[in-house]
Amino acid sequence: MNRELSGSEAVYAFCGWLSGRKEVTKMSEKHDCAVIASLIDEFCKSQQLSEPGLDWHKVLYNYPA
Repeated sequence: MNRELSGSEAVYAFCGWLSGRKEVTKMSEKHDCAVIASLIDEFCKSQQLSEPGLDWHKVLYNYPA
C-alpha cells in the first residue's frame, strides 16, 4: 500500500508508535515540549508524511490563538 496517512490515522498511529517504545514520554504543561516535538518529527519522517504547512495551527478547532 502506498498512500499517506490521513490526519486521524496519523494521530492514532503516532500514539501506537509511542506506546511501542521502551522509553517513557511525558507530556503536560509542566514538561518541555521539545522532546515530543522531536518524536513527532521522527515519526513523520519514518512514515514519509509531508511537512506541515506554515499555517497549520490556523485550521485547528479550539486552538489558542
